[in-house]
Amino acid sequence: MDVDPDTGLFTYTRPQLLHAFVHRAREAMPRESFATNAAIFYWLSRASKYSGYDVDEDLLLQWTSYVRRQSAVSNESQLIHILQSLIQANNKNKLLRALELDTWSEMEKVVHELCREALPRLAARHQHLSLSKIAVVLSSYASVFRPEYGRLFEAMSPHLTSLLRHVLAQDGDHGDLNMLQLQVSLPFVLEAFARVGYVPPDLFDAFMDFVEKELHRITYENLVVSLTALAKTGNCRPSILRQTAKQVEPPCAWSTYTLARIAGCMRRLLLPGTGDVVEAGSALFRAAALEMLQRPDDWSNFEAAEMLVGLAALPSGMELPWEELIQLSCQAVKKEIHDFACIHLTNAFFGAVALELMACEDAGDSTSQRWPLAEVALADAVELTSFHLAMQHLEQALRVDTELVAQALLALAVRAPEATLERIGFSALVRVQQRELVRKAHDMGSGFARCAAYTTAAAWPWREEWLQPWFLEEVQRFRESQEEPNAAKAKGSVVR
Repeated sequence: MDVDPDTGLFTYTRPQLLHAFVHRAREAMPRESFATNAAIFYWLSRASKYSGYDVDEDLLLQWTSYVRRQSAVSNESQLIHILQSLIQANNKNKLLRALELDTWSEMEKVVHELCREALPRLAARHQHLSLSKIAVVLSSYASVFRPEYGRLFEAMSPHLTSLLRHVLAQDGDHGDLNMLQLQVSLPFVLEAFARVGYVPPDLFDAFMDFVEKELHRITYENLVVSLTALAKTGNCRPSILRQTAKQVEPPCAWSTYTLARIAGCMRRLLLPGTGDVVEAGSALFRAAALEMLQRPDDWSNFEAAEMLVGLAALPSGMELPWEELIQLSCQAVKKEIHDFACIHLTNAFFGAVALELMACEDAGDSTSQRWPLAEVALADAVELTSFHLAMQHLEQALRVDTELVAQALLALAVRAPEATLERIGFSALVRVQQRELVRKAHDMGSGFARCAAYTTAAAWPWREEWLQPWFLEEVQRFRESQEEPNAAKAKGSVVR
């Protein structure tokens, strides 16, 4: 790592320096201790992730082989370093490019081997781990989650609930754990729980008590992580949303990136929410959106995508500068279309399709406010994002967020003219979606059934020739394979 001469802060090193470091790491591996090698690879994976440097595959294979030999004799702290470094190196985008044909596929297998082997130890011996290490463990397992990993979250939940309740009762001090450590690590712990769909009521109630008490002291970034965790569960106290909205009001010190994250995560609360939650969530979204509107030069593809999906979740009658926000989002989409990360392109596509549908539905209502310029921009955005999604990012989009793509395909099937569907190769999209669903069925848990329903609806009954016979056969086979385990598992704690 380098030190920024102006700020004194650590920054990730330049790619050319990393190249020399990789050479030294390869030579050092046979003679250094396991702890040293784990630390080297951990920092190397972090630095390469953020500097844009791709570690060469020979070193990754060497490290993978080394880990397989050493993991059985390592302690829990070393296991955590190994998990974190492997999962960081084994990030989704590289796996997507590999398409199961090279080194990254081998590393994925090793990651899950290690996760399975480490799980019993971490589940039984987590009480002595610091909260920051627990956050690393749970975040790592959540990023590569499979239903079998759910028992780790189940094992840690009672300990975390008891610890959090005790600290709150002691007014922020419990031996080596204090309120500052909770502010730093706890949001990431709960975000990992929410990401895998395991939401223990006692733990999340205690977490909301903590957020309400400490909201004015939690950093903006960690507060956004907390809101994201609660939004993913579909449950957040209106009082937390109102307090956050007050912090966002001018003069606002939040970064544009964190404001965009608020806009994006609110859709998870607004779509299923009712009453006070919708009112408070809408007010928070409005405060964030108005502040973002004052910073047009800060918008990138991320801000555009989050704003589009956020707007799509709002009631169309809400008092908001809809046209300006949509136009600004669509301008950013057009400007940065070649630089979109897969997940942001998918979000932008889905949000633009939903808003275009909303505009069409409101067209027949004389009391609705129309956005004529925004409707033109939305049509262009749908065309542009769908084309790039089909031509460049299809495989990645299907793997990054299969359910979101399934919903978007259904919306496009219902809304888009035949000429548009033909131009973007929609029939190929639907066929590849079916293949990817079958391939990922056992990793998706109950999410498979939802995605299969969306995909089937996109083709049936008006384009049934797009629906492959083998897909329906595989859906039925998967359903039958799940019936016996589901009947035996009465609790069903982990829900995907």
